[in-house]
Amino acid sequence: MSLASHRSIVAVSGCLLMWAAIGSSLMAASGGAAEPTPQQLETFEKQIRPLLIEHCLQCHGADKQEGGFSLATRDALIRGGDSGTALVPGQPAASLIIKAVEYLGDLKMPPTGKLPAEKIAALRRWVESGAAWPNAATLAPPPSATRGFQISERQRQWWAFQPVRDATPPAVRAAEWPRNDIDRFVLAKLEAAGIAPAPPAARAVWLRRATFDLTGLPPTPGEIAAYLADTSSRAEETVVDRLLSSTAYGQRWARHWLDVARYADYHDFNPKARVASCEITEAWRYRDWVVDAFNRDLPYDQFIQHQIAGDLLPPPSGAELPVDGLVATTFLANGV
Repeated sequence: MSLASHRSIVAVSGCLLMWAAIGSSLMAASGGAAEPTPQQLETFEKQIRPLLIEHCLQCHGADKQEGGFSLATRDALIRGGDSGTALVPGQPAASLIIKAVEYLGDLKMPPTGKLPAEKIAALRRWVESGAAWPNAATLAPPPSATRGFQISERQRQWWAFQPVRDATPPAVRAAEWPRNDIDRFVLAKLEAAGIAPAPPAARAVWLRRATFDLTGLPPTPGEIAAYLADTSSRAEETVVDRLLSSTAYGQRWARHWLDVARYADYHDFNPKARVASCEITEAWRYRDWVVDAFNRDLPYDQFIQHQIAGDLLPPPSGAELPVDGLVATTFLANGV
């Protein structure tokens, strides 16, 4: 290769590098970015999109732009509003949106209260990594908030929504061990794991386990004596029927639901929710309603419906009070 040719190649290469540098600078200035990686898009969908929709979109969306600012699209977020550019990808310190959520200047967003530290940190990491955003994506409230509740075909296929069907019990090697078809499912899993079933529990041990499980209490000496004296084939069935009909059964199992419902007799002071400490003097009525629902074997659909809309429905079956369904709606106001 001649010296002149070599110099020509170097000159052309230098021009290409120069234009590449200029293009990169223009892209950075305009907020452009390389194609987001799957991991960046996943971060956006799981952390950033929900955050912006929940805390910002009501005042800075497609329909309403306070301060001339919208974050419905990435370009709009970069463009900013009356206060200037809101987002500089890769530069959280220069991004007004970060200063606003960190309450560092006159502009403090959201105005209702500073975001939790973990959300601010997630937003800062997102900007620092380039503010990845799905191509041409527009932030909008969920469809259920604008066009009624929508259920996709994929959601309809979720296992919990499928009709209940009879399942064929699996074949097992120790065919003499199962007493019923449920035992076959248990034994199949044990055999697959190379585990042998535990030996049968002694009668007194079985009674103690069943009583604790259904009532949370140990059996009394009289109950133990009565069970051990019953040598009939229905001895265990008699015990279970007795435990299910006891008031302790509802008291024991209602506690699981009351935990889910965040039941409390007392609310402690919560500065974020602006709720003062107070005693809920009538909360026990809801607690007793749940206990009674278990003890009268209230069907699950009625159990749920009356806690959500008991003020609009007739009292559930077996209710003793006309306001039974109304008491159930305490579920809606139980937690702060």
